[in-house]
Amino acid sequence: QNVARVIEVPKSVKTYTRGDLIFSGNFSQHVEYFSVNVSEPEDETNWVIKLPGSIDPQEAALFGMASVAMHDVRRADVKLGERVLVIGAGGIGLFTAQIAKVAGAHVTICDLNEKRLALAEQLGIQKTLQIEGEDAWERLGGFGPFDAVIKDSGADILDDVLGTGFGHKQLLTM
Repeated sequence: QNVARVIEVPKSVKTYTRGDLIFSGNFSQHVEYFSVNVSEPEDETNWVIKLPGSIDPQEAALFGMASVAMHDVRRADVKLGERVLVIGAGGIGLFTAQIAKVAGAHVTICDLNEKRLALAEQLGIQKTLQIEGEDAWERLGGFGPFDAVIKDSGADILDDVLGTGFGHKQLLTM
């Protein structure tokens, strides 16, 4: 996903003009320039959105991470009153925890990084746990059971930790 200013538009395209701020949900790697086909603005595969001028491009750059988090919570079908564990308190994990909370879940988030967990607490996440020490996963089990576990850590840890008998409704991994 990218945020950019339009630098060139074919004459046949009336939806965008030079200088418009756009968000593109089409993954183009991390690039300085990219191109997208906007000749069919109503096409559902056209993941380009014209942003209002009042939006700061640096803030708009977070839309991609927020959309991944929203997708995670929707796939988990999080419901009011459910208990959700978010593994990883990086950018996407923090968005995921907030969206799950807004959906009405009781959220626990865990991470190795104490500063990330402090930020999670500032954002109103109900429970945080720093995963360190040999008994960390046992302590985490004391926060459960969980209706959904969403792994946003990027680390390949769940098979070793949870095994096959974890008994969760749904396990989502990025």
